[in-house]
Amino acid sequence: MMKSILKSDYKKLDLIGKASELGAITKNDKDDAKVYEKKIGSITNADSSFAVFRSEKGQYLVEYPFSEHAIVVEGSVIITDMNTGLSQQYSIGEGWVVEKGQKVTFEVGEEGFTKVYWAF
Repeated sequence: MMKSILKSDYKKLDLIGKASELGAITKNDKDDAKVYEKKIGSITNADSSFAVFRSEKGQYLVEYPFSEHAIVVEGSVIITDMNTGLSQQYSIGEGWVVEKGQKVTFEVGEEGFTKVYWAF
């Protein structure tokens, strides 16, 4: 069955807490962004899921508990690979792949950012 992801879905996400409540590390409370998500689906008999995720302004370190392919659909984010120190800004239509266990920092500006992602 085909599932649609509409732009209107980006505004219907559920608050899942703050970044620190999901295991992220923040320097202080103002960097602890509120985050939202809506699961779109999963693959039967596979450890794989699809979702829309939104972060408000903040800066936080994440150690990925799964591998991910993501594409920005609203706003922008700067991601820094903690192993290499390399930073990259991602805007609408741009994406990345992160491997399970990789540590990255997210720097999210005033407008926040929204991504559609596949976790595997």
